[in-house]
Amino acid sequence: MSLLAVDLDGNLIGRGIGFGHRCASRPGAASGRAARRRAWHPQAVALWADLRRSPLLRDEPTLTWSYLLDTAVLHHRLWAYGEYRHAPELGLRLAKMPATPEDRQRMKVKIAECFPGDGKPSPR
Repeated sequence: MSLLAVDLDGNLIGRGIGFGHRCASRPGAASGRAARRRAWHPQAVALWADLRRSPLLRDEPTLTWSYLLDTAVLHHRLWAYGEYRHAPELGLRLAKMPATPEDRQRMKVKIAECFPGDGKPSPR
């Protein structure tokens, strides 16, 4: 069983997922369970940090964050192991969160910056 968790501050902790990955079958690779797991790839950690800071996701329920954690796992697999077969699924998953300007336009999401003092939208 792989160690996967999110701490009380919402940070990814534990080690990356090793499902279906057979490091030991490669020449020179270590054997055993430890060989199937790596620390979280920095790109997956950065994605998770960006998702946590997103104002669009601030009030999302726990189920959405579980979905996003699964998305972070796929992102880790893509970057850490070069499993590019996860790229289409990642694109679909991130489009639902709206991750890109095109996604926000499609979902008719507008982002306005507020001045700290009065809370009114700033002119753009």
